[in-house]
Amino acid sequence: MNRYNYNRDGFFTGELPSESNIHLDNSIAKLPNILAGKFDLNNAPWAAVGFENHEELKRISQLHIVDQDFRNLITCSDLAQLVAKHLNASQIKVWGSQLYLKPPSYSDKTTVGFHRDSQHMPLFKAGSITLWIPFIDCDELNGSLKYLQCSHHWEHALPASGAHFQNILSQEHLLKELVADDEWSNISVNLKKGQFSVHHMHTLHGSGPNYSRNWRTALAIGLLIDDYELDTHAPDYGFKKALSDEFLSPVIFQK
Repeated sequence: MNRYNYNRDGFFTGELPSESNIHLDNSIAKLPNILAGKFDLNNAPWAAVGFENHEELKRISQLHIVDQDFRNLITCSDLAQLVAKHLNASQIKVWGSQLYLKPPSYSDKTTVGFHRDSQHMPLFKAGSITLWIPFIDCDELNGSLKYLQCSHHWEHALPASGAHFQNILSQEHLLKELVADDEWSNISVNLKKGQFSVHHMHTLHGSGPNYSRNWRTALAIGLLIDDYELDTHAPDYGFKKALSDEFLSPVIFQK
């Protein structure tokens, strides 16, 4: 299904291998346990936010250290090999994972503004990518992932970017003023369950509110490829130390 070129567009899409689909179904079946705080690896998530307000986007971090089925999905070698082939990578390492639960709501509190992952994780100077796996079919009604095509080539200091923007339409207007008209291309990838996307650390992406009647759940996996670079002076939120721990930060592909 891939119609996009990572180097040109800043992202690509694909179909999950059969083994990953099995792990995905097993992870979906585990969601009630995760939400009930039952973790079979006897570790707690690093963070669980947004649960105080029903209308807010919920986020649970580091699923690969709390539940075995999620870990199987996140570390699946067939999927890692597929991603490595697309990127011509010789090594892929997990640095983090986050589960996003977008409740049905007409509130902008479920919006994720257009942002770059490099904005929110400044530790990584180069070599960081994000693998995004939806747990249900996604479309613009339930808040599918949107990419600003080729935005990884734009200047990095864009004051109108950031996940905190909750009115994504007004944010689009602000961003359009910063780039030429012929550079603007907003793509809603509308992934189905069983598909995935991978995006560059500087690719602007976001998602609108969930106007459907069902929760929109997706898993974002932070990966490092080949000779990634760290900014040792930037805030690291505990991830720098975790990189040396094989359980916290496993290598999932090695050529």
